[in-house]
Amino acid sequence: MVSHMNICSQCSTQHDPFIFTQLNGEHSELLAELEAQCFQRSWDADAFHRALSGSFFNAYGMIYPEGNLATYITFQTVLDEAEVLNFGTVPALRNRGLGMHLFSQSIRELENHGIRKIHLEVRRSNHRAIHIYETCKFIREGLRIGYYADTGEDALLYARTAG
Repeated sequence: MVSHMNICSQCSTQHDPFIFTQLNGEHSELLAELEAQCFQRSWDADAFHRALSGSFFNAYGMIYPEGNLATYITFQTVLDEAEVLNFGTVPALRNRGLGMHLFSQSIRELENHGIRKIHLEVRRSNHRAIHIYETCKFIREGLRIGYYADTGEDALLYARTAG
């Protein structure tokens, strides 16, 4: 079992009242609503429902006790590898460690289920996300110049190997 502190040394606090959970098709509307708050080009509820119906898509979130979604992360998995697809937090809840907590818990969950390597890409200007990834022991492995079509911004490529 991977220890929580090995994944992310800065994520040792409890985040009450939020509940960490694996998301499923019943959460499609909540995912679509939060994604629309976080990204200009977002998935709709039907896209989330279809993806969550398959066996290669995973989503985790931190949910309020009454059921609202505070932060979420989605992954595509193939064999023993995963790729982060999207990661978003309610704008009013950013910079409180909630995203770091979710990211760390999600990594632990994936690694406990046999995922050995996790990949992601991030906009060069997304310093908050880069801080989370590097704190959680992701290593920069590459660069895609002009990757993002909307701005022409570069994508930094990161990966983490379990262990």
